Amino acid sequence: MSYGYSYFKPQPTQAELRVKAAKAIKPGYKPVSIEGRTIASTWWGRAWCDNIDRYADNYNRLDRGKKYVRANAVIDLDIGEGLVTAKVLGSGRKPYDVVVRIEPLKKDRLDHIIKVCSGKLESLAVLESGKFPKEYQQLFTDKEGGLFPSLREIRFSCSCPDLSRLCKHIAAVLYGIGRRLDDNPLIFLTLRGIDVKSFTESVIRKEAGRLWSSSDKKIRAGRVMDEDRAKGLFGYESAPETGVPYGGADCLFLPEKEDSGR
Repeated sequence: MSYGYSYFKPQPTQAELRVKAAKAIKPGYKPVSIEGRTIASTWWGRAWCDNIDRYADNYNRLDRGKKYVRANAVIDLDIGEGLVTAKVLGSGRKPYDVVVRIEPLKKDRLDHIIKVCSGKLESLAVLESGKFPKEYQQLFTDKEGGLFPSLREIRFSCSCPDLSRLCKHIAAVLYGIGRRLDDNPLIFLTLRGIDVKSFTESVIRKEAGRLWSSSDKKIRAGRVMDEDRAKGLFGYESAPETGVPYGGADCLFLPEKEDSGR
């Protein structure tokens, strides 16, 4: 049986990690900063962390990873297309290097999601905030056909000597991604290999067309000013034959004078 190195080496407390992290951050690093116990507060961040929690039956390091990310031990985290690289502090003198690779979302799953919610989300702000109908929340987080990666779609590695496939440093990075989604939820699409512009244009309702349609309905509902009301407001009368308004101090048109010289 293999045992992880953590059984033989004293582990730093959260307070010790926080002090160590504050000193270890270098220029250019992108640390994950968390105050308190809440790792993520937005819909996208929480949904990501909830998805990671599903892996708890397979890995016993997830709870330790939460403690590490709450201690700000993830001193650098960078998210790209299908790739996350990070540096995480531990019991060693130097931070450990963590790499997480996530497979692109399968085309049939993406096409299905776009088809279901195409042109139905009110705005980009609604998409980013996650304040869309519950049916779409369930669609995005569906275990088999949603946007979030399953365990078989994630590969990871860490430079630490822990023999566990998923160590606490990797777990801290996975939860750190959820915290980073609080700041910019659209990087989730990039992480899953989804073209952000194409996806958002597909699912966001065309606001101009909707507003035009709404205005058109109001016009058809009798919101056009009738002639009698216009006379009262603007003080004009219609010419007997042509119907062209004239007269009054604020007249809009004046009748042509007769040319007496002809």
